Order: sequence, then C-alpha cells, then structure tokens
Amino acid sequence: SDGMAEELIHTLARLPGLRVPSRTSSFAYKGRSVDLVQIAKDLRVGAVLEGSVRSAGARIRVTAQLIDADSGYHLWSQSYDRKFDDLFELQDELAREIVRTLRSDLGVDRLGVQPREAPTQRFEAYHLFLQAVGFFQSVRFQRAVELLQQALALDPKFARALALMASLRAQAFAFDLPGLGSLADAERDIDRALALAPEDYGPCAALGVLRTAQGRWVEAESAFQNALALDTTNDPTVRSAMVNYLYESVGCLERSLALCLEVHDVAPAWMVNLISLGAAYQFLGRYDEARRFLDLAIELGLPKDYFFVPDAYAADALHRGRYDEAASLLVDALIPPFRDAGGTEVVKSICAALARRDGYSSAVEKLNQLRSRVGSEHLTQLSLRRFVLWYTRLGARAEAFEVANQALDLLAEHGTIGTAWGFMWMREMLPFRQDPRFQILASRLNLFEYWNKFGPPDNCELRDGKLICH
Repeated sequence: SDGMAEELIHTLARLPGLRVPSRTSSFAYKGRSVDLVQIAKDLRVGAVLEGSVRSAGARIRVTAQLIDADSGYHLWSQSYDRKFDDLFELQDELAREIVRTLRSDLGVDRLGVQPREAPTQRFEAYHLFLQAVGFFQSVRFQRAVELLQQALALDPKFARALALMASLRAQAFAFDLPGLGSLADAERDIDRALALAPEDYGPCAALGVLRTAQGRWVEAESAFQNALALDTTNDPTVRSAMVNYLYESVGCLERSLALCLEVHDVAPAWMVNLISLGAAYQFLGRYDEARRFLDLAIELGLPKDYFFVPDAYAADALHRGRYDEAASLLVDALIPPFRDAGGTEVVKSICAALARRDGYSSAVEKLNQLRSRVGSEHLTQLSLRRFVLWYTRLGARAEAFEVANQALDLLAEHGTIGTAWGFMWMREMLPFRQDPRFQILASRLNLFEYWNKFGPPDNCELRDGKLICH
C-alpha cells in the first residue's frame, strides 16, 4: 500500500495544474488518527485520496475513495479485484478515475493522464521495489536494500530502483548504518541512476548527500540545486537534506532555519523536519522555539531515543540549568559499550562539574579514561560529536581537537569525512571555533572551498585566508 501510494503521487504530481503534496508530507499522517478534513487543511488541498490493499494468493483487492476536503463527503469510490501482474495498469486506471472525478466534481480543467511506460518489464522486480519503498518509509533501510538488490538482479536497468538504492546508501553514512555498502557502491549506483533517468531528481539529491560526505561542498551545492530544479513534486526531503548535510555543516545557520520553515509549510506533520527545526533554533541559541518543535515531534509519536533527540533535550536542560535532568537524558542515550565502560559515572561527573562550575579537570580525566576504554569500532559519528562537545564545555579544547582529528582519521579509511559536523556551529562551541587549531580542522574538512565561493558562515568573516568567528 505504501508503494502504491507513492506511485499514485508520482503519477498525479506530474500533471500540469494539479498540486499533489509529496510522499513525505502525506506519509507523515500514516498510522495516526487524524481527521481527513484536518489533513486537507494542513496540506492546503481540495481533496484527499485514501484506500486499502488486500492480497490473496496471486490476486490483489484495492479500494479507494476520493473525499472532498470541505464537506468530508465522498466524491468517488471504487473497488478493484485484479491479478498482481496487473498492478501497474491498475495504478494508471486509478489515476485516470481520480482525474475524471476532479474534472467533474471540482471543476479542474486541462487534466489528462497519459499512458506511461512501465518502469520495468519484470513485474517481480516492480513488486519488490514497491515493498522496498514501504520499508524505506519506515526507516528499515537494511530490509529495503535487500529487496532492491533482488529487484536489480531481475532488472539491472530498473532506474527507479537504482535511484532509491543510491539514496539509501548515501543516507547510511549519516546514521552510521553498517552493511549498506561502501562510498564507492553509492557513487556507482548514483552514476547508473543518473545515466538511466537523468530527469529524476532523486539521484541528484543522493549525489548531494554523497558529495558532502566526501567534503566536496561546492559540488554538493550544485547537485542539490539540480535536484530542486528537477523536482516537480516539491518534495521536502530535498530541502531537508540540504539543511542536515550541507548548510549546517558549512555554518549557514540562518539559511538552514529558513529552509526548515519552508519544509514545515508543506509538511507540517513530518517529524524528521520538526527535529531539524528544533536543532536549527537550538544552534542559533533560540531554546524556547527549539523546545516547542522538539515537544511537537514527540507528541506526534517520534521515539524519544531517535538519533540525537536525547542530546537536543540535554542541551536544552543544560541551558536552563537543569543539570540532573541533562545527566539522566545523556545516560539513557548511552549505547551498551559506553555504559559497560563506565559511561554513566562519566556523564554524571561532567554534568556535576558544569553545575558547580568546578571540578573540570577531574571530569576531563574521567572522560579520557572512558575514551581509552571504548574501542574505536564503537566511536560512531554521534559519539565522537558528544566527546568533542563535552571536552569543549569543560574547557579541554586540546582533547576536543584530538577527538575531532581522530574522527577524521577513522572516517578517511572509508573515503569520507562524515556527515555530522553541524554541531561545531552551536553557540556553546564558540571557544572551539575561536581556537587557532580550528583553522587546520576546517582545512581538513575542505570548508574553505565552499566559503571562498559562497561566503563565510554566519557571524564569521574571512580574513587573510583564515576564518574569524565572532
């Protein structure tokens, strides 16, 4: 059903004169008890399509209803009983029926669904692709990759499957997900997808993510801009990727916030962007606004342990002087290897020192011991970010830069610089940015290439080949 929903969005969004919110905007309501009229109001649409899919053996039964947003009444409903092999044709038929209804009931003119060429001649590959889309939407990347590999084994020139695979591999670097292939695998998939479907914005966006992971920031900007130009669906994930992978890392915080607000306008219930909004406001030191969006994401069902959510809440607690609360949040977020190495005591020691504004040297020594006890195989991008931030808060900038450079050394073994450098621009990290060693780190990250072309980060200036942050 997820795959069919995405296919219908893909078909209808390409019709001139018809505005169809992207899958991200629509899927944000999946599994939630929200009135359809409210969804239509949120997304500013005149009608909502809903339905269900059931399968039995080699047959599929699809029901669909088109509902008027103002009255809540059905404009059209239909049930279909078909063979699985007819799925692609069924989706086109559904699209034609929807367009016919929009013409007659809503007075929409100049709409017509042209017959499409099937994305692959191997139905089994298409079926696997639709399943992969569903797993991708539920962030079960490993299973999605397995299904896509099966689909591509059946049809190596299945462009949309290649495009999704490229996106999955590129995003895996942000989440430190093992088993999804190397940087070279991602680049190969992107090149093949671009060659087979040059009009598809997905591979361009994936290329943007990949280029940020390689520190090729100017090329990343170009790839993301190409994706925006090709996207006819106003997919908010492109802008979100620009924020999370590019603009935050290069220090363009005001631009990041502006893009997050644009995404929120078209996808107000998308939890991932709510977290991005919280981070954007927090990086700018606007904690009250950050907390509002963080709380909204949790209220909508985002797990409290999602990626860096505990860190965001802990930063808020530290800002408000609630040190015990911050310690509790950070302890709960520790992965087992850190907890087994004594991480609980270390985190409590750090927060206690910050509360007393004393005992920093003891906390730093405990942090050093923790770092030596935890093997490098457990030093994910998120844990390395925590070490750098903790050391900086404790005034131990030498150790902070040691960890940052260690992170780059580890990542370089895989041909990447990582994708989690936005934290450097937090207000609390100003002493880190003003340290002379920051110039060397910024050079290793190849950030000067971007700044020389597009200008320096917020509240900074380029002077005599150096970045001066205020």
